[in-house]
Amino acid sequence: MSSTSEAVGTVNAARAAVRTRVVAIERTPRDAANSSVSRPRWSRLMLATETLFRNHLALSTTDFDAWLELIHDDILLEFPYAKSAGNPTSMQGKAVVSEGVRAFFKQVPDLRFTNPTIYGSADPQQGFATYEVDTIVPATGRRYAQKYIAHFRITEGLLSYIAEYYDPVQLVNAFQLPVLM
Repeated sequence: MSSTSEAVGTVNAARAAVRTRVVAIERTPRDAANSSVSRPRWSRLMLATETLFRNHLALSTTDFDAWLELIHDDILLEFPYAKSAGNPTSMQGKAVVSEGVRAFFKQVPDLRFTNPTIYGSADPQQGFATYEVDTIVPATGRRYAQKYIAHFRITEGLLSYIAEYYDPVQLVNAFQLPVLM
C-alpha cells in the first residue's frame, strides 16, 4: 500500500473517531458542573484531534487532495500578523482556502512542517500547536526559517478554524516582499 493511501486511511480513521466520540460524549454530574468531559473521554478525543492536526501538517505539503479531505467546507484560516507582509489576514471557505494555500505552497515546493508539538485544551475539540519550517524560496534563493504557533478547532471531525501566528519579518525577508505599515 502506498504511503498516501496509508495516510488517507489514517486520516479517515481519525475523522471517524472524532465524529463518533463527539456524538458519544456523556457528561457525569461532576463533568456537567465543570463544563468538561471525563478524563478518559477527553484523552481519547484529544488524541483524535491531535492526530487530525498532525495529518494536516503532513498532508498539506505532500498530498494536497488528501489534505482537502481534512478541512471543513466553512473553514476559517486567520493570519493575524499577515497584513504587515501584504498578505490577507483571513481566508474562509474550502475553495478560497484551497486556492490560497495551494498558491503559497507553489512558491515553496520543498516546504515541510517539522517539530510539531500539539497542546490540548479544556475542550478536546480544539488545541494549540507549535511547528517549524526551514526551506529555500526558489524565486529568491533565500532561506525561509519560520516558527509557527497555531490555535485550531475541529467541527464534525474536520478542521474548521486555524489561527496561525508567525514572524512576518521572516516571510518578508525570504520572499523579498515590501513591508507594509
